[in-house]
Amino acid sequence: MIHSTLQTQATELASEAQDTAVSFFAFSLFVGQGIGVAVFGRIVDNFSYIYCFIVVGMAIALPCVWLVKQKQYST
Repeated sequence: MIHSTLQTQATELASEAQDTAVSFFAFSLFVGQGIGVAVFGRIVDNFSYIYCFIVVGMAIALPCVWLVKQKQYST
């Protein structure tokens, strides 16, 4: 869902090294997908899909809360 946003950020943050940024992004994307399938496949087999959604929700929400707190402290 957020692939295009992450890819845009990767290329904009390191505009002088766009080739390296895109290749690292692609590497991270495919390694993450491979590891994600292995980990979440076991979670689904042993528990259910709801636990996958809980894990992913926490993995997205916790860094977001942390980033918001960091921004509040810096201003």
